[in-house]
Amino acid sequence: MIHLIGLAVVALGVVFFVLAARRIKKRLYWIGACRCRAQVSRADYRIVRDEQGDIESQNSSAAVTMAFACRGTSYTVKKSFDKALDAPRTGEWLKIFYRPDTDEWIFCREVRPWWTLQLLSGAVFVTVGAVVAAQGWDFLAQLNGFTMEQQNLASTMTFLAVTYFFFLFSLVAVLFLMPMGLRPLVKPIGWLVRKMLGRLEEVPAQCIGCIVYSDSESHDDYPLFCCETLQGTVYWLCRQSRNPRHYAPGTMHTLYRDNRTGVYMLSPGKFAPVQMLLSLIPLWFASIFTLSFLTMMVAAVVCTVQGFMSL
Repeated sequence: MIHLIGLAVVALGVVFFVLAARRIKKRLYWIGACRCRAQVSRADYRIVRDEQGDIESQNSSAAVTMAFACRGTSYTVKKSFDKALDAPRTGEWLKIFYRPDTDEWIFCREVRPWWTLQLLSGAVFVTVGAVVAAQGWDFLAQLNGFTMEQQNLASTMTFLAVTYFFFLFSLVAVLFLMPMGLRPLVKPIGWLVRKMLGRLEEVPAQCIGCIVYSDSESHDDYPLFCCETLQGTVYWLCRQSRNPRHYAPGTMHTLYRDNRTGVYMLSPGKFAPVQMLLSLIPLWFASIFTLSFLTMMVAAVVCTVQGFMSL
């Protein structure tokens, strides 16, 4: 039974190697391509409403036009999105790779270096799985008899696996958990700083309605606005869920456009100070989890290094 578990872990490691090879092949294709910053100059939405008049998130789509410069030449590209909520918004800046020789482009996020994590996962799973498969029941016997002063191969492999999992937890906490906790605090401050510097231009806009996203865990409403500018009609989608009673179709609101970056935004609202104070609670929990994962990872690294040195 233990041998089979070890072989299953080895097989999982091989799967990670295959996934990494596919990502590496994709990344190699874009080596030498120009890394550019593209701005969404226009976003068009094909909205589908339900019986209540709300905009359905699943059936509404979008098409965006992006402009960028590469080697002194300006380009314009278009991309369609099956779901409106997946599309970038008007004024948003995105990083892309562009190949002038083939006129191909891709979002940089689609070729992120996740292959390094997959290679690391494959190496850890194959190494630990191979030891478990080779030793069988002796692996458990060695775990029973090891001490921190005198480690063995089984304990070292166990600490290696624990180190890797705490590394993954720490990575998730730093890349996702902490930004989620900081966002409600940073965004209102950013808006206030732009306002004080005189970078925000008021733009009257009409709300078309709210794109409703609903599942078993949440129900969110994202207002969609339409405004007239010197460049023509602009559609802009708010990515922060708002109260639909305040954003009924046809109501007028004020958008703020950063005259330096061209990014659109809504004001934080009169309850922003209260929301900022309340956001400190999840931020505190996020910080505790992150520090705990980092501390446990460091402790596991030390134990793993000691184990390899004692072999």
